[in-house]
Amino acid sequence: MVKVTFNISGALGDCSLVQCRGDQQSCGTPGQKCTDGLYCNYGYAMPICESKFPETSVCFSDAQCEDGLVCYSSTGDYTDQIAGEICRKTDDCARGLICSVATGFCELFNTTCTTDLQCQYNQFCDLGICTEKSAKGGNCTSDNGCQPGQVCGDNTCIGMYSVGIGSPCTHPQACKIGDGLGCKGGFCVNYTEPDSDSAVSCNSSSTCFGGDGYVEGCMCESKGDTMGSCQRIAVISDTCQTSTLAYFACMWKNQCPLVDNALNYQSCRSVKCSSQYDDYLSDCNDSSFTCLSWAHILSPSTYISLTISILLIVLFN
Repeated sequence: MVKVTFNISGALGDCSLVQCRGDQQSCGTPGQKCTDGLYCNYGYAMPICESKFPETSVCFSDAQCEDGLVCYSSTGDYTDQIAGEICRKTDDCARGLICSVATGFCELFNTTCTTDLQCQYNQFCDLGICTEKSAKGGNCTSDNGCQPGQVCGDNTCIGMYSVGIGSPCTHPQACKIGDGLGCKGGFCVNYTEPDSDSAVSCNSSSTCFGGDGYVEGCMCESKGDTMGSCQRIAVISDTCQTSTLAYFACMWKNQCPLVDNALNYQSCRSVKCSSQYDDYLSDCNDSSFTCLSWAHILSPSTYISLTISILLIVLFN
């Protein structure tokens, strides 16, 4: 059994205890997480981890379905194709889209969007309207509004991992992690991973390097602790930077949207950029902080920070 504990709330309080649980082991206690390929079945008086269901199985929630499937109309299916992707039936498309008989592509059911999934690869949903993403130097209010490989800093799209040492950084992912840099105090500086003697005591991630919970998080020894130490939770390396940017470049070149259901083998990402995605997982996945082998799942936003993708998947999947 692997135990990982951390505090991501940014407020004073007990740290969350995460326990990786295997097949037929109990999982009903807060913080217990079933390992890869399993889900927590709450249908028992004492919930236990059981195998996920294969395609076409009857289901009641996405958590019951094998990786890459979602529960759509009570059946596990490889859905979540977004606007502009090929479909055979409406069930193939993300919620809110229909499969057009005329074109064979997923399209908006009406003219108003509610999520980025309902827009084309080069668009995001802005106040109910599918709006074109900005290129480098363009205006933005969030990462979603920038093209893949860009992040939004000070309302301007800037290149991810593009800022060198000593230069100002306006986004946690602006600095060149390939050069071992992180954003601290508004500038890109060298990052040195703390050892047991140099780790800073903390009660929230805001105390740690950068204060944004991206490079370091406040990690605790056991449940009930209110104090922990700042530890690295992001992968800071040249290979991770190279693989991440190559993945986004492939997605943009092939006009592939960034989808929630990243393991859908029918998606444009899987068909056109599977090798780049595998490299990204291999080079940017730190298994120290997760029960899963595929920790870093991308979302419709340009990029979910390693902090969020590791910790939220562990805590809530």
